[in-house]
Amino acid sequence: MPKTKFEPELIITTHKQIDANGKATPGLDIMFIPVHSFEVEGGANRKINLNSATEGIIFSEFEQARNYKTMIFYIPPTKDFLGLKLMNLATKNWQLFDFLFTVSVLTDGKRTQTLSLSSRSASLRETPVPVGSTPALLRLKVRVKNPDMMHGQLDPKTRRMINTDM
Repeated sequence: MPKTKFEPELIITTHKQIDANGKATPGLDIMFIPVHSFEVEGGANRKINLNSATEGIIFSEFEQARNYKTMIFYIPPTKDFLGLKLMNLATKNWQLFDFLFTVSVLTDGKRTQTLSLSSRSASLRETPVPVGSTPALLRLKVRVKNPDMMHGQLDPKTRRMINTDM
C-alpha cells in the first residue's frame, strides 16, 4: 500500500504601498511560512493537523475557506525572525499582500496532487499571537478577498502537474 503524506506551503508576498499619509511601506518581501496546522474561521469547528488528515477533510476545509474567506494558521517556531515579520505586517495599517497556501499530496515521496488557495488581496485579521505551549505556536489569522482555488494532478505519462481551476 502506498505511503501518503501531506506537505503544506504558505507563501505571503508583500509589495511596496503608499498609506493615506503618503508614506511608503517597505518593498517586496517573500515569506515562506511553515505550517503546523490550519482551520477555517466560521467553518466546521476543527483544526486540521496534516499528520492525521485525509484528502477529503483537506478538500472540505479549502472549500470552506473559499466560502468564508478566512483561515487560521498555526506556525511553529523558527530561527529567522519570521514571527516578528508577521507581527510587523499587522501593525502596518493592515497592509494587503499576495497569499498562496498549497497542500501537496506526496505518495511514496513523489508529489502526485496539489490543492491551492490564493488571493492577490489578503490581509491579517489581527496581530499574530502565541498559543499553546512546549513549544508555543504562532496563530496567524488571514482574510482572503476573491480567493481562487486550484487542483493539480500528476500526469503519469508526462510526469508534469496538470492544474485546473475549481
